[in-house]
Formats: sequence, C-alpha cells, structure tokens
Amino acid sequence: MSKVKNEMKPQIIKQATNIHYGAISNYLRTNNHGISVNESVIVSIDLLQKAADDYKNSLENDKDEQFLNCIINNVDIEFVLLSIKPIVKFIPPPAGKLLVILLELIIKAKKH
Repeated sequence: MSKVKNEMKPQIIKQATNIHYGAISNYLRTNNHGISVNESVIVSIDLLQKAADDYKNSLENDKDEQFLNCIINNVDIEFVLLSIKPIVKFIPPPAGKLLVILLELIIKAKKH
C-alpha cells in the first residue's frame, strides 16, 4: 500500500478505523429489511472489524501499513464493494457510505 500517498494514509486510516463494522454486519445478518446478502460479504465485514480493532490496540509504529495490508490480504475488496453498493442505502448512515468510500480508495490505491 506504499503507493497510497503518505499524506492520504492517515485520513484513510482514521475514517476506516472509526467505522463500526460490527454494526454493519449485524444489520445485514438480521435482514430486517429483506436484504439478500452473501454470507462471505458479512464475513469480510467482520474481518474489517477485526482489522480496525487490531489497529486500535496496536502500539506498533507501522500500524497504518499493517491495517491496510490486513485488508488487502484478507478481504476480496472488489467482491465486497460490488455486493454492498446496491444495498448501501439500507445500511444506517454514515457507516455504509464510509465503507464504500474506504473500499473504493483501497482499490484505486492498488491500481496505481
């Protein structure tokens, strides 16, 4: 993820680690609004929560890089993004939109 501009990293990380992914996955699991979501999307969102928790508990100097690498190495970002976009309006704000922004930024950074 070294291709992400260094000045962008703190902004991305701050936003990403403040998303409550657990609330998103719980919301999607309860399916109160008749939203059909692939279980692997929910598992991926749970992995994002674990990455955010690990980041918050880390004392390492390179925890930004560790957080981003954890996502890149463990989450099928494109799949999750394609699955979330059609239902993002059902996810309580601002979590859904922040998740989409995070995933799009990581995809763009990987391509450069």
